[in-house]
Amino acid sequence: MLKHTRFVGLGSITISIVVIVMKKYQISVLTAIIIMLCQSIALAQAVTVGNMILNKGGVKLRRNQIDTLYQTAGEIIPVRNLDEIQTGKDSSVTIKLNAKSDELELYSQSFFKIDNVTAQSSQLSMSIGKARFKIQKRRKPLKPRKRRKKRFRVRTANAIVGVKGTEFVLAAGTDVTSVLTLEGVVDVASVATPEIEVEVKENQASQIKLASTPTAPVTVPASVRENIVNTDAPNVFNNVQFGEAVPDTSVKPETKKKSSPAEKKEEAKSGRQEKSPRAGQTGTPGLVSPGAGGADVFETGNSDSEGIGGDDAINLENLDSAEIDDIDFEEPEIDIEDIFDPDDIIEGLVDTIDDLGEDIEEIQEEIVTDQLQEIEIKIKHQ
Repeated sequence: MLKHTRFVGLGSITISIVVIVMKKYQISVLTAIIIMLCQSIALAQAVTVGNMILNKGGVKLRRNQIDTLYQTAGEIIPVRNLDEIQTGKDSSVTIKLNAKSDELELYSQSFFKIDNVTAQSSQLSMSIGKARFKIQKRRKPLKPRKRRKKRFRVRTANAIVGVKGTEFVLAAGTDVTSVLTLEGVVDVASVATPEIEVEVKENQASQIKLASTPTAPVTVPASVRENIVNTDAPNVFNNVQFGEAVPDTSVKPETKKKSSPAEKKEEAKSGRQEKSPRAGQTGTPGLVSPGAGGADVFETGNSDSEGIGGDDAINLENLDSAEIDDIDFEEPEIDIEDIFDPDDIIEGLVDTIDDLGEDIEEIQEEIVTDQLQEIEIKIKHQ
């Protein structure tokens, strides 16, 4: 609440300053809007989104094209959006994000960037290197929602990794990306075909080479998993026997040939013939009628015929209320707490609110983008 109030105050001060400048220097409304948008973007980038802790070695932080080197173990460095991080040899850092308490450990000789971290989502990228991620599990919403972008995403040179709340190890090179899931589920897709995703479940691994689709997930033995977690270099995934790349289903199937009017008429006529009763049958198709060569399903007396009309038939005349009382009707065992769990309802409400926040943020981003495009068009025509 305090942060929100602070940003509202900054926004009010910014508007006041712009109004004063407009009056003094007679700046147009269009120019004032551009100034406000630029200041808003600058404020958003200046916000601290987490902290980086140097575990060992050295790390270089690039911010606004200025490089700063840190070499003191245990030092805490605030990080912001658009910060670029490069770890040195025999180095590692831990980055803790404020919004969802997500955490990641970045290993030696890795190039990492914080693209955009907000209260609703985190967008990161790693061009090369190895990292271990611990992402908080997302609560289940109250009702199913359409497919949307993941709350936490990491992009490499050739892959997109979407997270549903899990712990995983990611290694990236110039043309290969490898993923090992330690807990939960990770969605992996190629940048070339983002619509083709594979789910990498617990203790499974997948890999993407060049612009190919991800490999089918394979279970990794415990000894290999331990080696991947504890080894610094990204090439530790060379010990995994990956599966084959999943088929590329992005190619549209051949369009089905349309039937001519005459063919459609013939198909409809054929369908009506199949549904009509066979010769010798009356009543509803598919049911055996009395007197049509079959026995009655419900007999009114004893019958010597075999099958459903024989000894197994239900005798309506001899079936009295005493026999009905002897029939055992089992009551279904339903635990009302399993259906209406208060904790699940509360978690669902909280997650639904988070989803609404994401929707609002996406709409705001689209509005700002559209406004900037309109401003650019107006400037060109002035």
